[in-house]
Amino acid sequence: MNLNYSIFKVFLIFNLSLSSLGLFGATSTFAQPLTPAKVSDLVRQGRAAWDRKDIDGAIAAYRQAITLEPRNAQLYISLGFLLTQQFSYTEAISYLEQATQLNNRNPRAFTALGFAQAQLGNYPAAAIAYGRVLELERNNPDALQGLAFTQTQQNDLVGAISTYRRILVVNPRDVKAYLNLGYLVQRQGDFKQAFSLFSRANRISAQNPDVIFALGSLLDAQNQPQLAIQKYRQVLQLNPNHSDANVAIAQILEKQKNWDGAISAYRRSAISNPRDKQIYKAIASAYLQKNSLLDAILAYRQVLEIDPQDAAAHYALGLSLFQQKRYSESLRSLEFAERFYSQTRNDQAALEVRKSITEVKANIRS
Repeated sequence: MNLNYSIFKVFLIFNLSLSSLGLFGATSTFAQPLTPAKVSDLVRQGRAAWDRKDIDGAIAAYRQAITLEPRNAQLYISLGFLLTQQFSYTEAISYLEQATQLNNRNPRAFTALGFAQAQLGNYPAAAIAYGRVLELERNNPDALQGLAFTQTQQNDLVGAISTYRRILVVNPRDVKAYLNLGYLVQRQGDFKQAFSLFSRANRISAQNPDVIFALGSLLDAQNQPQLAIQKYRQVLQLNPNHSDANVAIAQILEKQKNWDGAISAYRRSAISNPRDKQIYKAIASAYLQKNSLLDAILAYRQVLEIDPQDAAAHYALGLSLFQQKRYSESLRSLEFAERFYSQTRNDQAALEVRKSITEVKANIRS
């Protein structure tokens, strides 16, 4: 979630599944199986393990199958996809690239490869993989959605808009495509066209919370906060756990300096996104605005429970502790901040932290 959200939100969901990718097959295009019964038994074991949600067991079965039939591209695709389920994207890419080398005309392999690359933020590589799928299957829906997503992430708005229009030609009732396209043209400042696209989505899916949220975001972008809040509350009537609606309300309330209301809205958002550190950073910031240092400190500690290496959270926590004259705790947090900023080569931030460390140490000595 982007808590600096203004007008743009990607609703893309990668629609990859074992069934859609055809991952359980074990037929090789390039070589006859050396031990067909054994390989087919291992594939059945892998499938059964997957059904039990035993990803480790499924991975082990496919690894063993590959040792017996190392030129079976489908096995590499299956293993690559399973590895993505464990977030082992780098290893998944290795197997999926081998699959594409064994069979460079299998769109499923390139689709899965594009997905894995995108998960690592390798958007140019992901776009290349999706582009290869579209060379093989011009209207492949997963590849079109994936390509549009990678173009958006690379700030290629013209390319993404073009791709979403292609999606709508293939499927004129694709609500998410209307929303994504609407957000893109809204980002370009074309509110009239954005409203038209959101309205089409609304005609297709009138009680869809995401559609109503989009209409609210358009009002928000046009400086109509009260009307926007009405839309966001309508969203919450349909889906009380709609995190983005709660965040959007919180941000409007922050602008109005309604800190208690903002904090409440952020906390409602955290219910459905308990591991989103940005929500807790926003909560901490709101507490600081109302001079509730202890509550801010607790919120920053929640951030660090989620991400112990968040340098900015360590820095903010250190400064808050310093204001409470808890100098030893402050020094410890600031030293963590300096270390993590240095590791990421953020030299300017590290320099600012060092200045704070010097001030804390002076207070400890006095």
